[in-house]
Amino acid sequence: IMSANSTASSGGLVSIQIEKSPSKNHTSVFNGAELIIWGGVNENERLSSGSKISLIDNNPSWNKLSEVSAPSARERFSTSLFGELMYVWSGINGQSYLSDGAVYNTFTDSWTALPVRARPSAFSTQSSVSVWI
Repeated sequence: IMSANSTASSGGLVSIQIEKSPSKNHTSVFNGAELIIWGGVNENERLSSGSKISLIDNNPSWNKLSEVSAPSARERFSTSLFGELMYVWSGINGQSYLSDGAVYNTFTDSWTALPVRARPSAFSTQSSVSVWI
């Protein structure tokens, strides 16, 4: 659960107070306007959910990402942002390494599974850099 309260300063800077359930091993990307956070694990379970916040709005607030066709819950996965598309790949579900992923469209708030032919080997990583060509 995420919520935000904001106040604007005289210098045009915005202070955001965030109330979020603690999580770890999630990823975040910034597309120049929005900060997007997805996946990871909290105290009880791995997550297949996320939220985004527009950092250019006068009154920023967290909005939950669609979970329709989202990848399964995971942590220690790789994420890359290319234009308006956020790629989520691999990771671990607590029992095994995953060799699947999906693409999140930041404009349409929709997920599309990656095709089988595009899938590299499964892996888990605490931090990684991904380049999609």
